[in-house]
Amino acid sequence: MKKSLQEIAPRLRLTRSVLRISQRDFAHRLQISLSHYAKLEAGIGGISEALLIAVAKEANVDLGWLRNGLGKGPALPKKRASTLSLSQIEALLSFTEQPKVQALAKKIAHCTGCSEIQALVNLGGELLYNKMMLN
Repeated sequence: MKKSLQEIAPRLRLTRSVLRISQRDFAHRLQISLSHYAKLEAGIGGISEALLIAVAKEANVDLGWLRNGLGKGPALPKKRASTLSLSQIEALLSFTEQPKVQALAKKIAHCTGCSEIQALVNLGGELLYNKMMLN
C-alpha cells in the first residue's frame, strides 16, 4: 500500500491542518505514536484499513476522500476575525515562498482538488497555529 499512502499523505496533512491540531494531538486522538503518524504524513510505510477508518471518523471526512480524493473532505472552519502582526505576515510570506512549501502545496492541490493558493493558505495557517501553540 506504499503508493496509496503516498497519495493519501497529503490528504492526511490537509485534514489535520483544517482541524488546526498538531501531529502530536492528532496521533493521540488516533491512539498511535507521534513517530508513526509523522511517517504517515510523509508517505512512509503503510496504513491499515482500521486506521483509515479511525482518521475518517475523527476528522468527519468520507473514507473515499481519504483513499482517492472523492467524497466529502474536511470542512473548512468558519471565518473568524483575527489580526496578524507584521512579523507574522513576514514569516508567512517567507514560508510560502520556499520551494519545498510550494511543491508540497502543489501535491496537496493535486490530491485534494483544491487550488494551489488554497493549499498554501492552509499550510500557512498551520504554520501560524503551530507558532502560537509554541508561544
